[in-house]
Amino acid sequence: MFHRPLAVLVTFLGFVASGPPATAVVASVHPFCVQYLMNVQDSRMQGVIDDPMPVTACNEHFKNAPIDIKDDYYSAEVKGIHNEKPYYRYKVVGMHRNATIVSVAENPGGANVYSAIGMIMGWPVSSSSDARDFFTQRMTLLGFVEGGDRCNGGFAEVKMTAPATLLVSTRLTPYDLFVYRPNRGLVRDKEKPVYVSVENEELGPVSMKLMELEPYRDLDTGATSCIGTATTEYNLDYGTAKLVSVKLDKLTSGAGVAKHKHQACFNKVVQEAAPSLPATITPEKLRAMSNAFESKCMAATP
Repeated sequence: MFHRPLAVLVTFLGFVASGPPATAVVASVHPFCVQYLMNVQDSRMQGVIDDPMPVTACNEHFKNAPIDIKDDYYSAEVKGIHNEKPYYRYKVVGMHRNATIVSVAENPGGANVYSAIGMIMGWPVSSSSDARDFFTQRMTLLGFVEGGDRCNGGFAEVKMTAPATLLVSTRLTPYDLFVYRPNRGLVRDKEKPVYVSVENEELGPVSMKLMELEPYRDLDTGATSCIGTATTEYNLDYGTAKLVSVKLDKLTSGAGVAKHKHQACFNKVVQEAAPSLPATITPEKLRAMSNAFESKCMAATP
């Protein structure tokens, strides 16, 4: 879960901002307001705020926090201990019905970078004929998808490709490659304006043999051991989630191979299936690679 950094405990210097990003929805909300809205929904913080968050009041509260806008990302940072710079950032990726969808990332200090996707109702709009009054606007979090820390399930890219289709690229380690499944989908509730997580019934289970793999011992699983990304397509109307493809960029090398029991054999299986990297792997080819890894690398495992 996202961690609340030092943002509300420090004094900021100055305010720096440029024009809004080229998105259909104007990103006129301070990054720390989005952060606060996401954190409030943490089960440990239920009851802290009963009403939707007033946008103007929150923006005013953080008006002295410097904002940087780059590549359509709104970010704000605060100087932490030992000259670290924790930050929080978001990017508006589209809308589904009356929910604005944002891709967010947080560095609470140090090397960790956590990611998530939020569905927010009440996002300020200022460039349409039915623009709502910004000064009375209140935001409510309708749902979210939580990512991980960098290579451990962190989101590399989030985008809308159709009115109800969300395409999410998730970073993978060697351990994730053959056990990754989009096990749950996300759907807008028919009775009330919230998004709920649902089981993905289209996928078969991971084999029992693969489930015996031990992270960090059998295959490289560190937060900095990215070898590629898995792209999953979510249909927000029907709650379906399907793996579209996997892009492999590189393989674990050097000490990382010797340190992990099956890493050398894993690399060999991948190289046989994809002699040249980067390479895009279909779900069907990935299943064949998984079967090859299980038979060639794990057959002799007690």
